[in-house]
Order: sequence, then C-alpha cells, then structure tokens
Amino acid sequence: MTARLYAEKHSLPLAAARCTVRLDRADPAAVVADYDLSLDGPLTDDQAAGLRAAVARCPVAKTLAGGIAVRDAGAGR
Repeated sequence: MTARLYAEKHSLPLAAARCTVRLDRADPAAVVADYDLSLDGPLTDDQAAGLRAAVARCPVAKTLAGGIAVRDAGAGR
C-alpha cells in the first residue's frame, strides 16, 4: 500500500508491487523478518530506490522494527 501511495504521489510508473516475507527464527531471542520487494513497471533506478526507501519507512515497518509484545487480552476472565 505504501509503495502504491508513494508512486501515485510522485507520478511514478509503478505497475505492481509484491512483497514476500520470511521469518528467520535462527536466534531464539530475536525473530527477524526478511522481505523481498518486487517492483514492476518502467522505473528508473532512482525511482525504485525512492519506493524502497518509502516502504522501509512505512508505519508497519516502524512498528515491527520497534518490537512487539504479545499479551493475552482475555487473561483473568
């Protein structure tokens, strides 16, 4: 969604964007999400770099990079 919005805002010729995510649990103390972003369309290297930078700064990426706590909201019922 971030890639599409950025492309529209900057009038970039983005035809499609796909992202695959793989969780790396090799270190039990830290789960790492490795993602692969595919951008389709006649983009220049600078345009693709701008899209990738925007995706890296998106709210979801910021939330995940900051760490997530998992709590049982129904505990104590």
